[in-house]
Amino acid sequence: ISIPGADLRDPLVNYNKMTLHELQQIVRNFNFKLYLNLFMPKYITKSEKVIIVKFYRITPSGDLCNRVCPKWIRVSKLVDTLLDTFVNMLTNLHWMNDETRARAIDKAKNIDKQVAYPTIMTNEEYIENQYAQLEIDKNEFLQSYLNILKFRAKQNYDKINELVFKDRWTQVRIVNAFYDESKNQIVIPAGIIEAPFFNHNAPMELNFSRIGMVIGHEIIHSFDDQRRLYDKHGNLNDWWENKTSERFDQKAQCVIDQYSSYTIDSIRMNVDGKLTLSENIADNGGIKATNKASKQYKMNEGSKKILPYLNMTQEQLFFLNFAQMCCSSKSKQALVTSLFTDAHSPAEIRVIGSLSNSYDFARAYNCPSESKMNPAKKCSVW
Repeated sequence: ISIPGADLRDPLVNYNKMTLHELQQIVRNFNFKLYLNLFMPKYITKSEKVIIVKFYRITPSGDLCNRVCPKWIRVSKLVDTLLDTFVNMLTNLHWMNDETRARAIDKAKNIDKQVAYPTIMTNEEYIENQYAQLEIDKNEFLQSYLNILKFRAKQNYDKINELVFKDRWTQVRIVNAFYDESKNQIVIPAGIIEAPFFNHNAPMELNFSRIGMVIGHEIIHSFDDQRRLYDKHGNLNDWWENKTSERFDQKAQCVIDQYSSYTIDSIRMNVDGKLTLSENIADNGGIKATNKASKQYKMNEGSKKILPYLNMTQEQLFFLNFAQMCCSSKSKQALVTSLFTDAHSPAEIRVIGSLSNSYDFARAYNCPSESKMNPAKKCSVW
């Protein structure tokens, strides 16, 4: 952890006298004595005095975790809260028959959560074994790159006939979140547990409508039109009773028709409701589940905090914060391309579509009946 720039102006801070042995105790992963003896005119011993300028604080891993880990713990608890909320939603869902509902609840309860990073990354022996066969030559960039490609390909081939290993997943720096139907697993990498999606110092209500919405969205993906057919073990297995499956299709068709009716005025093109169905289902179910979880949190915590100088209720702020998270700007060409290729609806449609289906949003903002944001016909799958 580096010292703040203002402190570096203090000469006492920049004058750190110690023996080489003392320095080695602070920085254990670099052999200073060996390094200095490679080019110094005389043999340097561990008792040699050195002065460290612009010293970087070497923070013990426990102290570092005290700074970083709490936000991961809070997000992990947020995942648990949203999973519990969704299970409760399934329990009270009346369009599913009892057998299918019971299996759906069982699948939801068995969703594996991975937050921040795979725990296997802390196992040094595993990491050493994983990369033991990878050859890197600092003087051969191209060959080293080819070696990495071959190494990655072999890793994939080696997975054949292996059991699914749930603790192996994508790079932790990625600013995204995922649901993997083959593992029945939700993944929230460390890369997205940062602003603007998560703020450790912000009221939890604001985090619900940002990182919470991301989590809720991914949970609902486990029951979208494609992934609902996978069972709790991640196997493709149609476990739905026929009549219940037909009701799902009817509800999904409502979403298809709704989003297909939206026109992007700047390019005079309509959204493809079928192409974007999975993401639209996840958006609608995610905002519903997250708002329910946020309300329950406020009841449990007795939280009544609101942002100063804003004449807005907590629920109004929840929806506004979600809409701001979706804000983006694309060129006309990019919009045209996205309408043909992107499984997500354009940002403005993601907001308008999901919130116009929300009874909670209409109540929070007192939207007139049958207005654009409070239509008489609303679509809802979950």
